[in-house]
Amino acid sequence: MPSTVLVTSTGGAAAASLMLALESEAVRLLACDVDPAAPGLRSVPPDRRFVIHRSDNPEFIGDLLALCVRCDVDLLVPTGDSQLVPVACAREVFERMGTRVLLAPASALNQGVAERRVVAACRAEHAAARLSGSASRMLQRLRNVLAGHDVDPDEPSA
Repeated sequence: MPSTVLVTSTGGAAAASLMLALESEAVRLLACDVDPAAPGLRSVPPDRRFVIHRSDNPEFIGDLLALCVRCDVDLLVPTGDSQLVPVACAREVFERMGTRVLLAPASALNQGVAERRVVAACRAEHAAARLSGSASRMLQRLRNVLAGHDVDPDEPSA
C-alpha cells in the first residue's frame, strides 16, 4: 500500500518540485492550497485536491487535521513559509493521530524568524544610520530586536 503524503501551498515552486520528486507508485500524493487555481492542485487527481484556509486563519490547523484524518495521511509536508511555525507548534497533535510532519522543530523555526527580523532591522537601521549618522540608535534598535521587542528607541514609552 502506498504512503499518503499531503503537500501544502502547492502553488509554490517548493511544493511543485517536491511533488515531482515524489511521483511514484509508492506514494499517494494529496495537494492543498488556499487558491483553488494553484498549479500544484492540477498535478493530482480531483479527489486529491483540497482548498484550505490561510495559515493566519484559526481554521487552518483544523483544516489540515481534518484532511489528515479523512485521507489517512502518513506524512504532512508544509511548504509555505507562513505555515511552518503554526504546523510545527501543532506537530504533537498530528503525530498522535499517526501523521508525521516533515518540518524542523518550532524552536528552530522561531529562531529563523528571529534571525530574519534581526537582519531586516540591521538593514533598515544601517540605511537610516548612513543617512543620519546615528550609530547609537542603530545599536539600540538591534538590542530591542534581539530582546524580542519591536520598539523604536526614540518613541516615548507608554
